[in-house]
Amino acid sequence: MKNEELAKLILENVGGAKNIKNLTHCVTRLRFTLYDDKKANKKTIENLDGVLGVQEQGGQFQVIVGSKVNKVYQELIGNPQLALSEDGPKETGKKKSVISNILETISSILIPSLPPVIGGGMIKGFLFMFWEFGWIEWGSDIFNLLNIISDGMFYFYPFLLAVSAAKRFKTNPYMALAIAGSMMHPTIYEGINAGLKSLKVIGSIGVPYLDYNSSVIPIILSVWVMSYVYRFFEKKIPDIVSVIYHQC
Repeated sequence: MKNEELAKLILENVGGAKNIKNLTHCVTRLRFTLYDDKKANKKTIENLDGVLGVQEQGGQFQVIVGSKVNKVYQELIGNPQLALSEDGPKETGKKKSVISNILETISSILIPSLPPVIGGGMIKGFLFMFWEFGWIEWGSDIFNLLNIISDGMFYFYPFLLAVSAAKRFKTNPYMALAIAGSMMHPTIYEGINAGLKSLKVIGSIGVPYLDYNSSVIPIILSVWVMSYVYRFFEKKIPDIVSVIYHQC
């Protein structure tokens, strides 16, 4: 079965576009968050040619399609009907637990950042394989260049997470990137090297000198808090300033 046809049948049997609240994917699975799980025809989807299985866990309806997951996902989000899902009915039925919501949020933020991380890991693996076979010299210019390329997405991981977190929390992605940039500022690393504990702000309240490269939780929490602050000031600032602000 072609990916286009498979995507169409999956969409029909999860209850249609208007039953989809959110859609992401991981390495092998399409992860649907549905407004009404009862509308999904699990048995029909399981019997589709190209579907390896269906699981319901963590508040998600997961369709396992294997290595072609990204192609099926692209067919789904390219479906014009799916764009109408944002206007679907309000969520009904039993509310999800706090833990389920947290896991779903973290998953939706981490999954979009996987491609560059996987790519960087592959480059790093090939780099050390080439060195082990004697095809490349340790510390040479080409070795250092490939090492920089493979390390970049790990060292600056907060920037990748800032974008996906901003999308999840529906806030300004450029503000999120600015926060990630502040967390990676050289002054913080100078403080770490000098043995300082924190930047004192008000009394005993301060910003700790921590190595934020490759970190996950700090940037997610920062963007989450920023999303509320941003919306608060967005409502308070004058319209003329808001127009200039959004144009920038």
